[in-house]
Amino acid sequence: TRIAIPGRGQTPTLTTIPVGDGPVDVAAGEEGIWVANSLDGTVSRIDPETGDVVATVEVGEGLQRVAAGEGAVWVTVRAPEIGDEP
Repeated sequence: TRIAIPGRGQTPTLTTIPVGDGPVDVAAGEEGIWVANSLDGTVSRIDPETGDVVATVEVGEGLQRVAAGEGAVWVTVRAPEIGDEP
C-alpha cells in the first residue's frame, strides 16, 4: 500500500498496489520500489511515479528481505532445511 500525504493536516491517500504472493518486505532504491514476495519467491519492482509493477524477478523459495542501494538490489532467503533438495 502506498500512502501519499498531500500536506500537513490533509487526509492521506491509500493506494493498494497488487504485487506477488505474500509480500514481506519493501525497499526504496534508485531504480524504483522493491517488494519481496515470500510465498511465490519473487521480487516486484514498482515505478514510484505511476505505481505500476514494471518488473517481477524470480528469486526462489524462502525469500525473506530486500534492500536496495549502490546500483543493486539485495535479497536474503531462508537456508534450506536439512534433507531439502538444493
